[in-house]
Amino acid sequence: MQSTKIIQITGKPIILPEDNIDTDRIIPARFLKSVTFNELGEHVFEDDRNKARLENKAHPFEDQQNKSASILITGQNFGSGSSREHAVHALMKWKGGIQAVISKGKYSEIFFNNALNNGLPCLIVKEKDWHNLIGICQKNLQTEISINLEKMTVKINSKFMPAQFQQKTAQKAFVCGKWNKLAELLAGREKIEYQLALLPYLS
Repeated sequence: MQSTKIIQITGKPIILPEDNIDTDRIIPARFLKSVTFNELGEHVFEDDRNKARLENKAHPFEDQQNKSASILITGQNFGSGSSREHAVHALMKWKGGIQAVISKGKYSEIFFNNALNNGLPCLIVKEKDWHNLIGICQKNLQTEISINLEKMTVKINSKFMPAQFQQKTAQKAFVCGKWNKLAELLAGREKIEYQLALLPYLS
């Protein structure tokens, strides 16, 4: 097991501009009984999608225009509510998989950490840039967005927008491939076992 370096992400947008979208909406509680995370993608935003269907509307995660989208643009405080890690996995396993999230403000801290530990960059751009980004994407959902985590920029067409993480250490974790805590733990197994052998109460 090894973390991969995540430096450049390019993909098409999917837009959910609301603020305060919580994890109960991202993946409803009844799906938390899954033994693995593999089947969560098909149920992402299931209740919201069902509600939209009853109102004869197309939810972004059901709209065929977005079937190849991989970069989610959303409002601030995304991922609030419960601490379920399933929300991150549901997003990453939906169709081709969400590979990055862009917001105009901070995320729920627990969601941000869950995303970081699973290799999903959650970026913040200035509100003015966020509105410009959405405006460009709404005109053409096939427009590609390119994210560079070394330079911390979001590029669309020929326009560059500065981006940031709400935790400064996140950039280094992605760029250096240190985001997977389990992989880091396993990589240091020999050092851990050496230190354990030195403990008198374990010998």
